[in-house]
Amino acid sequence: MAGALPDGWAEHLDPGSGRSFFCNAASGETVWERPQPAAAAAGALPNGWVEHLDQGSGRTFYHKEATGETAWERPQAEAAAAAPAALAAPGALPEGWSEHLDPGSGRSFFSHAATGETAWERPQAPAAAPEVNHPAPSSLPEGWAEHSDPGSGRVFYCKAATGETSWEKPTAPTGTWSTSQANDLGRNPQPPLHILQQRTEVLSTQQGGSWTSVARVIDALNDGVLVVSGGLCVIFSASKESFWLLWRSDKEKEAENVISATG
Repeated sequence: MAGALPDGWAEHLDPGSGRSFFCNAASGETVWERPQPAAAAAGALPNGWVEHLDQGSGRTFYHKEATGETAWERPQAEAAAAAPAALAAPGALPEGWSEHLDPGSGRSFFSHAATGETAWERPQAPAAAPEVNHPAPSSLPEGWAEHSDPGSGRVFYCKAATGETSWEKPTAPTGTWSTSQANDLGRNPQPPLHILQQRTEVLSTQQGGSWTSVARVIDALNDGVLVVSGGLCVIFSASKESFWLLWRSDKEKEAENVISATG
């Protein structure tokens, strides 16, 4: 049984001749003859040089195809002349592959150290799957969109239907509005208007305001045309000539606290 190979060496099958050859992945060196432990310490050959076995004498010699030069002594690489591998390679090889020179033909071949696979053609890295930007599910309430302020770079939010803008991210309401969620507070409301203003959003008063109809306000709130983020609001009904407290279905307890408050 053949002895163990020196560290860094691996045995491969030459695709052209079917013969075994040996390569050192770290140095790029390839040989037909099985390397011995003492030979493992030899450094990589300078660019263009190939190691051969003289069949007559059994000695190893070295040949540089570009110049026709041959030598019995192992040529030494010149550090200054060594080209950076990253610049010399036409392209990065897939992970695990390395490029070698076939001692017989002088052609480059490629081997995968982990699998022992060899190939004459340069393996290509698998094409990266095109990145698809799937839009994240929107967590904004209907009608709202996120934008970037060109001046500050900050994100802000805008509702096109109403023209409303906000630095704070709007949240979708968790309840609905209904005429059953309305309470007549009277012309002189109890609790007084100054307390209501502290606890609710006052949309209109006896002195004026855009929203003066209970039914119209409820429709606007449910359609998202009007937004009351706190879930409680007070309007002055022009038809009934009294103040009304309206609340979203998830704010019933808060509405009860407002109604029970005293001035």
